[in-house]
Amino acid sequence: MEKRIDERSLKGKTVVITGASSGVGRAIAEAFALEGCQIVLAARGQEALEETLRLCEDLEAKAIAVSTDVSLYEDVQHLTQERLSIILDELIFGSIMLVLWQADDLKKSQWM
Repeated sequence: MEKRIDERSLKGKTVVITGASSGVGRAIAEAFALEGCQIVLAARGQEALEETLRLCEDLEAKAIAVSTDVSLYEDVQHLTQERLSIILDELIFGSIMLVLWQADDLKKSQWM
């Protein structure tokens, strides 16, 4: 029997959120922190990204912040390397959820 969505727990799941320094990205980070997720925060603005990190930590979520410009292949490669021991369950891109996408498997010629 399939679980109903309200019976599924996000606790302990790992998410990567780009654009996490403000707006919808920060709100998503807060929501996942409240659900008990492990969070990889990514954005270009380091100072605002650190504020989001502190918000998540204040909510007792395990989180890391990685300065990332997703338009740059090298930054995305760095982001995927930062999650070395973290199992990537879901990836959040501009508030759109993509399931199990492996950016580290992409070739540079395939990026954007």
